[in-house]
Amino acid sequence: MIRHTFWTFVIFLPFFLNCWPVLADDTSYVVGVLGDSISVAANSSNPGNNSQYSWAGGMDSRQRVVSHALRIKALISRPLTVVNQAVSGSETKHLASQVEKLLPKKPDYVTLLIGANDLCRASDPWTPSESVAHVRSAIDKLIGANVGVKIFLAAVPNMLHLREIGAQNGCQGIWNLTNLCSPLLSSRRTEADRIEFARKLDSLNLEMEAMASSYPDNVRFDSTTAVYEFSWANISKLDCFHPSIDGQNKLAEMTFDPSWN
Repeated sequence: MIRHTFWTFVIFLPFFLNCWPVLADDTSYVVGVLGDSISVAANSSNPGNNSQYSWAGGMDSRQRVVSHALRIKALISRPLTVVNQAVSGSETKHLASQVEKLLPKKPDYVTLLIGANDLCRASDPWTPSESVAHVRSAIDKLIGANVGVKIFLAAVPNMLHLREIGAQNGCQGIWNLTNLCSPLLSSRRTEADRIEFARKLDSLNLEMEAMASSYPDNVRFDSTTAVYEFSWANISKLDCFHPSIDGQNKLAEMTFDPSWN
């Protein structure tokens, strides 16, 4: 009887092993990435996404970009998993879909940089409060799934200075051809248009910061990106808009706080 039971166990062992939860997944520290093209390092090196160079979740083996994920990996003893759900072109209204895909991975740390595409819509009526409501909803879902989650919320970058640097380096032709962020970068825009764009950008970041302050245990808002003045080396030469590899590394370097883990 004992011998029969033993061989029954051996025969069905592979089935039980396949059904058993993978312990590595349960012990991994999960870094989640939400946002737009900046967080997938669009056009930083080659055309399209270059997620290995993402300031947030990049795992560049050469460490040309020492991302938040790589910096966290150096601080912990657990295995680390990166789940990048950022999508190029995303506006804040698209965060719900990104969060839905991220939550099953049980993130411990989440980076969130979004809002530029909301500002760059050419004609739609828009208020900062509309975008902030989408971000708040995403944060609420993340905290609802894990009360201990740490969320790094970055301000929308200093796009006005980006325009100034690009204009000084012959980027207007590329901007006109690609129609990137026409409310700011089109040659048809007046100084008054750019002043209005700057007002909306400042309002969005201020409302984002105020919203983040209501989650002191879970959310750290970083305004560094709103005031940092990009150099020409920080900007992709493919589109004169997105961060280059150098720019991605600068974003990671100036925003990472080792205590926020």
